[in-house]
Amino acid sequence: MKITELVEMPDAVEETEFGYVVIIGDQRIHTHRDAGNPEARMVTEWIAAKKPIKKFIKAPPTPEMVKAEANRRITAGIAEEWKQRNMLAQAVFALVEELIRQGIFDPAKWPPETRALYGGLTAVWRDIDAIRSKSDEIEAKPEIPQTFKDDEHWR
Repeated sequence: MKITELVEMPDAVEETEFGYVVIIGDQRIHTHRDAGNPEARMVTEWIAAKKPIKKFIKAPPTPEMVKAEANRRITAGIAEEWKQRNMLAQAVFALVEELIRQGIFDPAKWPPETRALYGGLTAVWRDIDAIRSKSDEIEAKPEIPQTFKDDEHWR
């Protein structure tokens, strides 16, 4: 049975992390909380209109739900994930370069694995930085070309 086919109000509605469970007698009907889902919209309307549902059971918060909310707040109000990654990489490279400049770090004394790792990370960061620079150039053009995804714009 579908929620949209119900002829009576449910005994209970359980909110889950991803949607609702509508309970009528011993039947449990699951639906996802998607904006375009007519069943979820119907349940949301029942709840908003305070229809005579005998019981509304709100899902207990989980640690994952708290982490998702924290992530939403950080990315919406402070810094998107790409910006956080860039800031972290920039800080690490700036710190290492400064420690090398001050003579505190001496790459010549690093084990070969550490030198190889640092060299690889530096090469990757250099490539990322080059792409970001090209992106800045393309974004600053008065008219961004329709072919901006073509390799010719990124060399």
